Amino acid sequence: MGDRGGNYPGPGAAGCSGLAPNTAAGLSYRLGFITGIIFLIIEGRQPVVRFAAMQSILWSVAYILIAMVLGALVGLRFAVHLWFLVYALSALVRQALFALWLWVMIRAFQGQQVSLPVIGAMAERYGGSV
Repeated sequence: MGDRGGNYPGPGAAGCSGLAPNTAAGLSYRLGFITGIIFLIIEGRQPVVRFAAMQSILWSVAYILIAMVLGALVGLRFAVHLWFLVYALSALVRQALFALWLWVMIRAFQGQQVSLPVIGAMAERYGGSV
């Protein structure tokens, strides 16, 4: 999880929607893949917004897959004492994922781009490098 360095262009560099790049990038994280797709379509010409939108889409897919696996583990209930441990671990992982999502979104609103380890590289590859 590294900062990509540098700031987004200033408010004068508004895209098709009239939003500043940092606002569009931050909003692309707001509702996960839904706003990611919307901003990828609307603001697809701006590299910083395209990267944030693609990272948001990939993050949402990864979060959904992780939530499904954790839900399946909690649902197994193979042993009462292990069930509580798996449930507690699941809750902790979900809170950590939420905190990470919130941090990335706040950084985008502040004009700082954050590239998540695996997802950021994939976003650069599929969405174009910034």
